[in-house]
Amino acid sequence: MSRKKYNWHKTDHNNILFGMDLAKKVATYLLQGNQIAHTHRDYCGMALAYYREQFVYGFVQDGYDFYIEQTFPSQTAFENWLASQSDESLSGKELEDSWFQDNQRIYQKRLEESISTPNPQTTMGNFFIKKGSDWEILP
Repeated sequence: MSRKKYNWHKTDHNNILFGMDLAKKVATYLLQGNQIAHTHRDYCGMALAYYREQFVYGFVQDGYDFYIEQTFPSQTAFENWLASQSDESLSGKELEDSWFQDNQRIYQKRLEESISTPNPQTTMGNFFIKKGSDWEILP
């Protein structure tokens, strides 16, 4: 089944690395209790947060539940990872299901817009982590 691509699908991404300056600003923003996440119903795309002394990257469902796909044990590890990313590398182009490709991903423009406007209403409720083929809620 083909799904219609709405305006949250970005297709003009590039390979320009985000760089350390933006990565440090994003880390500081997350450490202040903010999150970079959409908060509408259904699939909300990829998100970033600081949770339980770790930076986390994953997807949000129904504007509330955060499914962690990757963790970073230190600020330095997170900043190094984010600095070496680009719109292209985080586009999801490697995913088999085209619904998730370019759909509400982490892009440079989204990062820049987010850090310029603190948004405390994006506080997530439940955090989940993958255990085998299932998702387990974190206490």
